[in-house]
Amino acid sequence: MVQFVTRLATGSVNEELHTLGPRLGEYLKQIVAFETFHTEQRPYPFAPFPEGEHKPVNGGQAHAG
Repeated sequence: MVQFVTRLATGSVNEELHTLGPRLGEYLKQIVAFETFHTEQRPYPFAPFPEGEHKPVNGGQAHAG
């Protein structure tokens, strides 16, 4: 939601929010894996917050296609 409002206001994507999405998804995946006993590795705050892969946003422009 915040990314959408930022895009409307500035016309470009906020890089920090863009990289947070995949990191947050990985964190949730770690939580579920730990809670369902698929791993013994504890998620954040007992381990570092997941690092995300930084991919360029194409200058904030959407491409149809």
